[in-house]
Amino acid sequence: MSSLYVRTTFRNWVTDPVGFTVPYYDTINRSVSPIDAIWLTLDFEPEFSEEINFCRDAIEEGVVDFVFSGRAGVGDTALLTAAEADMAWLKTQTDPTGRLVIRSIQAPEEFTAGDAEVNYRIVFGVEYAYYL
Repeated sequence: MSSLYVRTTFRNWVTDPVGFTVPYYDTINRSVSPIDAIWLTLDFEPEFSEEINFCRDAIEEGVVDFVFSGRAGVGDTALLTAAEADMAWLKTQTDPTGRLVIRSIQAPEEFTAGDAEVNYRIVFGVEYAYYL
C-alpha cells in the first residue's frame, strides 16, 4: 500500500482545477457511478520500501496507474487527447517538500479488451520515489 503522503499528493494534483481537465473519481473502497463521458481514477502500486543509508533514511518506490475511462462510443481518440494533455501537465508538477519525485511516465496502454466492457480504459503508469 502506498503511503498516505503519496496518495494525498497525487490526489491533490489530479483535482487541481487549473491542471487536470478530466474529472477524477476516487474508486478505492468506494462504489461510484461516474456520469462523465471521460473520467479518471488512480490505482496505487507500491513496489518496495527500504532504508537507503546509515541515518535510517528510507525510500518507497512504486507506480501510480492513471486509469482514464471513456463511455462506450467515446472512442480512443477523444480519450487519448484528454489523457495526454493531463499527463503532460502532470510532468510539470513537483512536490514542494522534495520528498516525492515523479521518475517517469510510461506510454499509454489499453486496460480493457476494446469494446468488451462498458468503459474503454487507457492507463498511464507513473513511476515515483518517495523519500521518507
